[in-house]
Amino acid sequence: GDWRSAVNMYRAIDQWQEALRVAKQYGGQQASTQVACVWARSVGDEAGINLLMKFGLLEAAVEYSMELRQFQRAEEICRASLKKKLPDVFLKHAAALEDEGKFYEAELEFIKAGSPKDAVYMFMHQQDWENAKRVAECFSPGSMAEIWEAQAQQQAQAKNYSSAEELVTGRQARGSRQDGPGTAHDARRSPSGERTGRSGPPPPR
Repeated sequence: GDWRSAVNMYRAIDQWQEALRVAKQYGGQQASTQVACVWARSVGDEAGINLLMKFGLLEAAVEYSMELRQFQRAEEICRASLKKKLPDVFLKHAAALEDEGKFYEAELEFIKAGSPKDAVYMFMHQQDWENAKRVAECFSPGSMAEIWEAQAQQQAQAKNYSSAEELVTGRQARGSRQDGPGTAHDARRSPSGERTGRSGPPPPR
């Protein structure tokens, strides 16, 4: 028979335990996890997180915590039982802080996630060159050349050609001393500044 219809029937009358039982019996772990997540959302907030924890669905509990923007709660769950998920929590927290314009707080989360280059690109996207250089010098020296180049392009677009020339020639003089490897988790953004698979700085604006 159509076990999904049975699941939906039980959901409609708030018989979540039965919906979960049917999903697990006929659909397996993935189906039961999906039902548990819907159940958690119907309960809401901390109660929903606790429900997922009760069923041992730790990763789902972490994801739901982040969906609720309860990043501290997500971090607590990870530290207790799911340490491999911590970098993902830090990254998503950083992205949320960046969206809120809390750039210095986002920087700390990017660094905790092992992705300082994302913090560099964040500041570059804001054309905050000094902070981009500060983070790069400490954590991602291989990014310095990209910062100088992007800053020079921005100056050239603004028709400040002498400044652009100084940046380019200064970069060439510094290049051999400043260039170095980035970090293992650096490529998180796109060239346009988006946070998915990014491998370069945003274009100058």
